[in-house]
Amino acid sequence: MTILYEDEYIICDDDALTILYYYFPFGDKRIPYRNINQVSIQEMTWWRGKTRIWGGSLSYWLNLDPKRPWKDKLII
Repeated sequence: MTILYEDEYIICDDDALTILYYYFPFGDKRIPYRNINQVSIQEMTWWRGKTRIWGGSLSYWLNLDPKRPWKDKLII
């Protein structure tokens, strides 16, 4: 497995995207690229995700990101 990109929350390798700290308390989620159908970038507001540092709704789950309140974009 060759790592193509890595930061404190994401690892992209040859086969998959791994979202770190996805599950409580500290489980990661590995998603093969072939399972990703669509990606969209949305504006993040105080009402749309900025105040939630972990968790989500039935439709979307946000991984642990203590810096989320200072971000402007949300990738879904």
